[in-house]
Amino acid sequence: MGLKEFHGHTTIRRLDAPHALELEAHGGSLGAARVAFDIRPWGDKTLVIRDEHPL
Repeated sequence: MGLKEFHGHTTIRRLDAPHALELEAHGGSLGAARVAFDIRPWGDKTLVIRDEHPL
């Protein structure tokens, strides 16, 4: 399987820096998806929770 190239665009739907980011990604014939990042302190590190689903 070779490289694939897709054209689309991404829209920021919600930005609550530095705690949350929600995107709507449009991939042409592939449709659209919501991608959300929840960013939390985790001791001396950072926990990133990613949630995504088709729209």
